[in-house]
Amino acid sequence: MYLTNENNKIIISDYESLISRLVRQVILLTEGFEDLNTIVFDFEEKKVINLIEFLQKNNIGYLVDNFLDSFLQKHFGKIEDFKFHTIQALEIKNNLNNASRGYVDFINVIKKKMVRSLYEHQLKAAYHMAFSLNSCNFSVPGSGKTTIVYTAYSYLKDLGKVEKLLIVGPLSSSLAWKNEYYACFNKIPNFINLNELNQHEKTKYFKKYKDIQSEINFINYEAFNNIKKPLNEFLDKNSVMVVLDEAHKIKNPNAKRSRSIMSFADKAKSRIILTGTPIPNGYIDLYNLFEFVWPDKNIIGFNPNQLKKISESFKYESDVKRLMNNIDPYYIRITKDVLNLPKPTFNDPINVEMGEIQRKIYDFIADDFLELDYSGGDFDLQMDLKKAKLIRLMQSLTNPSTLCQSINRNEYDDSELFNLICNYENLEIPKKYSTVFNLVQDIVSSNGKVIVWTQFVHNLKGLKQFLLSNNISSELLYGEIDNEERESIINRFHSDMNLKVIIANPAAVAESISLHKACHNAIYMDMSFNAAHYMQSKDRIHRVGLNPDDETNYYFLLCKESIDEIIYKRVLEKEEVMLNIIEGKTVPLFSKDFEADLSDTDINIVYEYLLKERLK
Repeated sequence: MYLTNENNKIIISDYESLISRLVRQVILLTEGFEDLNTIVFDFEEKKVINLIEFLQKNNIGYLVDNFLDSFLQKHFGKIEDFKFHTIQALEIKNNLNNASRGYVDFINVIKKKMVRSLYEHQLKAAYHMAFSLNSCNFSVPGSGKTTIVYTAYSYLKDLGKVEKLLIVGPLSSSLAWKNEYYACFNKIPNFINLNELNQHEKTKYFKKYKDIQSEINFINYEAFNNIKKPLNEFLDKNSVMVVLDEAHKIKNPNAKRSRSIMSFADKAKSRIILTGTPIPNGYIDLYNLFEFVWPDKNIIGFNPNQLKKISESFKYESDVKRLMNNIDPYYIRITKDVLNLPKPTFNDPINVEMGEIQRKIYDFIADDFLELDYSGGDFDLQMDLKKAKLIRLMQSLTNPSTLCQSINRNEYDDSELFNLICNYENLEIPKKYSTVFNLVQDIVSSNGKVIVWTQFVHNLKGLKQFLLSNNISSELLYGEIDNEERESIINRFHSDMNLKVIIANPAAVAESISLHKACHNAIYMDMSFNAAHYMQSKDRIHRVGLNPDDETNYYFLLCKESIDEIIYKRVLEKEEVMLNIIEGKTVPLFSKDFEADLSDTDINIVYEYLLKERLK
């Protein structure tokens, strides 16, 4: 077989010895056609490479002209270069190379560029990130991933490999990136939050790529749909490191958000993935992450269907091992035990006696939950009904008036109960409110600051008003607070001694904010079953940067003789399993159960608990 290039067409001749099946496969592979004993197809690099790999795999001999020979030498030369690069990246990750000249030069540059003192684990991770150019950091929350990125970026910028940074992250993370830059370099960053621009202004900003002065560009995940072309031009004309913060947000290969992000991956000069929970849904969650960092290398070595399959059974252990070996050179994980943080104090749960009216409402809803007909019918519908009833029960645990917005008079036959729910705040003070007040008062009187975590927006607002009526001011952090106001609140919490209390929702702000410099106390007024949110919320005040003598305290409020006890125990059980996985050496594979607000198992455990309570 002989391959020649003529006017950007590839001509295949002398293939008469091939059986017709192989000829048909060549035609299908190249999308070519037969013409006078030749096969002709348009020259495209991918088609040529796929054809050569097909011929080699089937032991079909071939000759090429000088043009194709030069092209193939360059291609396969790049493959060999990448193999060597991969070996070096793995050596650096395993600390085999950290006494090298490269590492010494790296340390010298960082000492000149940065004012922040870095921990050893951060320096090693940053050196690996800078050498790799494209890599993932799967370190636990609170390990200093933002600092590591700025360290690697600073070194690459000194080498002339990058000149700008584009950070894609949740809206809540922009302040952390801005503040961390100042902490690292002792200067105010040339920073733009592109979320503050409208669609037209974003497009105009990226189109003026030659005049863009901002070194640090921040944008959230939802903002890409209508700016793909100007963004690609910006990345084409500038040497940009692109960072995906909380990158598990692109784990779904079929999601519109993921496709938008993936469309510009190949334009970046350096690509970085940051996430502490990379694969809660199985190994398929790794696919997009490594496709982003190396879009043309097939690092992962498995397609999405194969990844789904090997997540489902232990019999694919050899495939899992091969997968981990494939990605090993291009990710770093810093586990919690490496951080050497001062040990926090988990105070024994505070048992809160429900008020008389609250107890009546709680018992009624608990009975209603138990009396659902669980036999037969649509299983999914049954579980949805259970979930809805259980959420109502959880709402009653702190302030039953929360239920008034979600129920109607027809839902319960007992009109007296409906009236009690909707007038609850006029009838008695929620006991958890008064218990939180006592705790907060003790902390504030000792010149401390505190964050109070609660699940429901009504409780955030209600607790704020209750504290204010007792001369304690506070601020709220939850989904309805816009980014500008959120940044202002966090800045004031760090700098204003008059603001000592924040009340927050873990689902909205459990990730991407740091409060450990100002606050060492957290109160959990109530909890959901979501262990991931709980662990992330804890790490807001317990993370790299604490002083050795800083004392971190956690407080938990549980209503006596209620499902509060079950929720608390269940979350701690999930956390223990998650920590065992997280502290392992490989990439952690979590169960969906850990990030679920209410899994089927959670619902069934609550049902069994309530049934036993009723039979006492």
